[in-house]
Amino acid sequence: MVIASKTVADAMPAYDAVVIGSGYGGGVAASRLARMGLRVAVLEQGRLWRPGDFPVSRKARRKATRLTGRAPNLGDPTGLYYLSIGKGLTVFGASGLGGGSLINAGIVLRPDLGRLRNAGWPDAVVGDGLLLEGLARAEAMLGVAPVPAPERFAKFAGMRAGRPQRRGARCSYRQ
Repeated sequence: MVIASKTVADAMPAYDAVVIGSGYGGGVAASRLARMGLRVAVLEQGRLWRPGDFPVSRKARRKATRLTGRAPNLGDPTGLYYLSIGKGLTVFGASGLGGGSLINAGIVLRPDLGRLRNAGWPDAVVGDGLLLEGLARAEAMLGVAPVPAPERFAKFAGMRAGRPQRRGARCSYRQ
């Protein structure tokens, strides 16, 4: 994988496509466009985070977090974490080369379809089986497999705590 980080001053004068965000969606879009032969620029708000750079103390995590959305904008705009508070939707995410994968990579939890329905997702999306089929295909492509005692992973425990408990929920970890 090529990881290049340039400033705006170092960028080419023209691109065929510009992708905003380097997370899961942006990464896939940029890869597909580049494989089509297009000159692609990927713009990311955050910075490159390498192993050892991630904040580990409570104080360091707080310093690397920003608040956006309907709340007053507070914190470092290039910080790793952001909490965006909107009307009816709040998002906790990451900014940096890799996007949200910086904070949730390696954990796969299938969405609770009942919760999606209750949140107003159309039945055409959650009721026709194609979403589950797509998730199964993605899991197969990524090599997702259940692991014994996934609770031992702090990241898994944190993500699981953010959603209602279901009996028989599939919990997998990709290393």
